[in-house]
Amino acid sequence: MGSTAGVTDPSTQRRAPRWSLALVLLVVVSAAIFGIGKSAPFKPSADASTATGGNVGNGATLFAANCAGCHGPEGAGGGIGPKLAGVPRDGAGVASVIAAGRGAMPAGLVGGTDAADVVAYVVSIGGGAAPPTTTAPTVPAVASGGTATFTGNRLVGLTVGLDDPAPEGWSIWVDGSASPRKIAPIDVGATVVVVKDAGLDSLVDGNDSVLVGASADAPALRADIPGGLSELLVSSAVSPDGASLLAANTGQVDVLLTHIGFLEKALAENNLANVRFHGEHMVNIAGGDPLADVDGNGEASNPGDGVGLVGRPDRLGYVPAIRRDGGDGVAAAKILQTLIRAVAVDGQRCGAAASVAEGRPCVTAIGGRAQEIAVAAASLETQARKKRTITLKSVP
Repeated sequence: MGSTAGVTDPSTQRRAPRWSLALVLLVVVSAAIFGIGKSAPFKPSADASTATGGNVGNGATLFAANCAGCHGPEGAGGGIGPKLAGVPRDGAGVASVIAAGRGAMPAGLVGGTDAADVVAYVVSIGGGAAPPTTTAPTVPAVASGGTATFTGNRLVGLTVGLDDPAPEGWSIWVDGSASPRKIAPIDVGATVVVVKDAGLDSLVDGNDSVLVGASADAPALRADIPGGLSELLVSSAVSPDGASLLAANTGQVDVLLTHIGFLEKALAENNLANVRFHGEHMVNIAGGDPLADVDGNGEASNPGDGVGLVGRPDRLGYVPAIRRDGGDGVAAAKILQTLIRAVAVDGQRCGAAASVAEGRPCVTAIGGRAQEIAVAAASLETQARKKRTITLKSVP
């Protein structure tokens, strides 16, 4: 047999215990973890990346390649994009901006898992997720007030504006001689309700208030409907055809202005008969019935409707009636009434003029007021229509 020197008999070789191998592995892994921690330490804020499901390390690499040009290195700012470092942000919000873009930032710079990684990184450098947003402000139990505006030619619609969001369970009613009538419910949190047609001939006829709240018996808000609003804007017994005071007045002002033009034309044509004739019209359009035969031809003429813009001492015309029903807020009515009365006085002079020369001053005076009358009438209409809006006040 040959020499066996230097050869170890496997049967006699001493084996290392298994626990020693485990110990060696533990030391190697620990050293690796320690080395990684030293080279790329994780800050506590990186915990926020866990909530996003992204990889912060890969996110940092992607951010440097795609985002740092606008947001600065590590999100420190300095470019056209906002600073990200040290600004807590919600992961869902960051993801939404990455997907949809914002401002100069195009949509979808990164996608899929890369987008999740960038989200994780942005959240981490911001110091963690943004604090949860506060819930919507609680709706007050009672709104402080508002307005109700009647709409439509016959005020058949209603727009309600509230100063505060409506609580749950509120509605709108009109109330008057009959039982309260519900017009519309109000969505919780709403501040404006628009009803184009409530299904009534007019919301102001037979009603004296608008109510808002949980019930008509105990409303939170109330607005009183002015007593003359229907006459003023819907229909008036003063007008021969049932038109509203405002509509009838506007029509009669148009008639007056047309005949002022005829009067000026008669003067330009040196037509004394027509100067006298249209002078009489000034008187009767303004005063209405009983008509006056100002020019003395045996026939009282009136192109108006017989009511008169300013009326007679014993009967209201349209403008005084508007002042009555519209209240002090219709300030233009007083101006218009003064102008038309002055036209009637000069019309009396023109209607009795013995010559064209005698009629010239009164025609000139009347013509000089035409523009003022038109302006005052337009202002009156604007002011009167503002009466459609009434103020809702808190009910004690």
